[in-house]
Amino acid sequence: MQKHSPVFLSFLFSLCFFVQRSNAQKLCDHPQNIHCTAVGSNYARVVWKKVNGAMAYNIRGRITGSSDWITMMVMGKDTVAKISNLKPNSEYELQMLTYCNSDLSDSSDWSEKIILNTDFPCQTPNKLFVDSISSVSAVLHWTGPLNSVKFTIRYKSKNQNSKWIAVSVKSGYVNSVRISDLTPGTEYIWTISCNCLGNVLNESLFAEPPVKFTTPIH
Repeated sequence: MQKHSPVFLSFLFSLCFFVQRSNAQKLCDHPQNIHCTAVGSNYARVVWKKVNGAMAYNIRGRITGSSDWITMMVMGKDTVAKISNLKPNSEYELQMLTYCNSDLSDSSDWSEKIILNTDFPCQTPNKLFVDSISSVSAVLHWTGPLNSVKFTIRYKSKNQNSKWIAVSVKSGYVNSVRISDLTPGTEYIWTISCNCLGNVLNESLFAEPPVKFTTPIH
């Protein structure tokens, strides 16, 4: 009977263990029920069903047709993540996998791809002007983007210590508002931003520079 050296037997044992380990099932499953609960022009909020025993998750996404993946790590206790810095008006595909141990050496397969479409960016309102100025009131006008759902107007006197006063217009179809309780003979400035999704994550910048107007004394 042929005898084998200890080195050969050790190699044979390692090879058998490798084959057995490679043919074994993954230690954990990839996340299920992956979907988006909110999508803006440059972000998406992704949720999924928790995987038992998960130590961490890896999320990857890319513009459909691109070979460049963006990735992010998420703790195993989490079931929601916000992906930022996406391109507006683009189709993305996302996948997730689960890491099954603390040193992240074992993982599940990648999940099936899900598709999301980012929105158009929320453009800053423009063409600001003021008319119907009285000693205590004025009408502010603007032109806003077609996908706006709310406008935020802020105005103040040009006095050094004055504070901004905010007015919310909860309709994307309105393009003017009257402000009252102004002080006669005072110079004011005003500006406006808009919101295209109804939350702070998709607000435009405020229009620059602010528009000036002065109320008459009488």
